[in-house]
Amino acid sequence: MRFIWLLFSENNSLWAKWQKQYIIGTKSFWEIEVSAIHSWLWKSILQLRPLAAIFLRTNVADGRNTQFWWDSWTPFGPLIQYLGYSGPSRLRLPLNASVAAGVRLASWGLNITTLCCLCAVANETRGHVLLSCVYSREIWKLILLRLDPVRNLFSSWAELLSWLRQGSSAAPRTLRSVVAQA
Repeated sequence: MRFIWLLFSENNSLWAKWQKQYIIGTKSFWEIEVSAIHSWLWKSILQLRPLAAIFLRTNVADGRNTQFWWDSWTPFGPLIQYLGYSGPSRLRLPLNASVAAGVRLASWGLNITTLCCLCAVANETRGHVLLSCVYSREIWKLILLRLDPVRNLFSSWAELLSWLRQGSSAAPRTLRSVVAQA
């Protein structure tokens, strides 16, 4: 698991840089198939992917290093698992697209939908997908019903961050943070 962490954390590990350059290349770590040419260590690392996926979440930032289909940047996990292998062709986004690429391609006038991949009602932004989309709102309703029944749904990131900083006996800060990361 430590080696997987090195691949995804921002560090200066020579091992991680070499693996990204020569083994992973332009593919996603999540899509690489186990091959006879891989070392025993690399095969073991690839077999640990399902376990590692539970613990890894992606911080989108500018989206350049976030893989649209493979990284866990939405509350639903990797979109390839949520929408299936037909998702890339239906949304006309390549399998190796980054989050930034989807936004950039649409801004260039290419025929790529900017609508939310979950509800197809509003533009797909971080705020919409995680707070405003009808699907995420339903999830937040269920969460808040258990953790903070008097709390209304969040209307902004500032409200969500404020809620995360608060604590109560029913929902301590750590539990709130875990829920928000899931």
